[in-house]
Amino acid sequence: MKKIFSLLFGFFICCTTYGQNKTSFEISMVGRSDVHGKYVSNFAGRAYNDTNIISGLSYGVNGLLRRKIFKSYYLSFGVGYY
Repeated sequence: MKKIFSLLFGFFICCTTYGQNKTSFEISMVGRSDVHGKYVSNFAGRAYNDTNIISGLSYGVNGLLRRKIFKSYYLSFGVGYY
């Protein structure tokens, strides 16, 4: 349920763009669900194994500035935190 809510929230709030012909500024929110494989470890020949599953939800934000430098050429500069 948490993943479905996060996905729907991302679709509605994901990108907000303020654009014009010459200059535009974009802010986008990033969310990602990471799931790794199963890791099995056995330390010093024990009779049992440790099985770990690593997963998590990560968030971030990106900002992008776009300027028109010629008739059909744009220069973009972006920065983000994830």
